[in-house]
Amino acid sequence: MALHFDGTPYRKRIPAGRPWILLLGQGTPVALVLGLDPLSRSATPAEIDAYLDRATPRQRLLFGHTRTE
Repeated sequence: MALHFDGTPYRKRIPAGRPWILLLGQGTPVALVLGLDPLSRSATPAEIDAYLDRATPRQRLLFGHTRTE
């Protein structure tokens, strides 16, 4: 899977598991939130909420949606 950022010529390839591939293959719309600061892969839901609370007012989140090409 590749993320493309509007206004740039760049794509960021990221690994996608079978459930993601099937979901996108069906054309199911998906909202994406990309945090610009590090967050542990083992973060708890409470830690994720705190991360979003810190990152939002600092404009450290990018938002997007899926589209198949």
